[in-house]
Amino acid sequence: MAQAHAQDRHAARKALNQRQGNPGAVGRPRPGRDEDAARAQALDPLERGSFQIRTAVAFGDRSRPETVGVIQAYFPVPERIGRMANSVDSSYSEYKRLLYLREPLKRTFTLTLTVVLLLSMLTSVYGAFV
Repeated sequence: MAQAHAQDRHAARKALNQRQGNPGAVGRPRPGRDEDAARAQALDPLERGSFQIRTAVAFGDRSRPETVGVIQAYFPVPERIGRMANSVDSSYSEYKRLLYLREPLKRTFTLTLTVVLLLSMLTSVYGAFV
């Protein structure tokens, strides 16, 4: 149990020091004041589609620049909000997929219209001389 707790603390410190990542990931500081840079929040998925909010705050002594420790708190998310979070996540995934397919789709439409234009011009030239 103590080893798992130490691993959680190590992961929280690493996440707080990371300062990069995806939106919503632990380690992404909130914009604002300097003391906000030592805070991180995440929406963690659990089993059966439920979620929990995890927040971590680094603390230390004002006389020393390094972090003394990290406090983590876990908050359960109501089922209704969890369903909404799943819906937002699936909609965002669908949006990214459509955004990825946008350029190939535009090229395909351009090629199709070009072929139709060439066939109609060929048909009109053939009809003019027959």
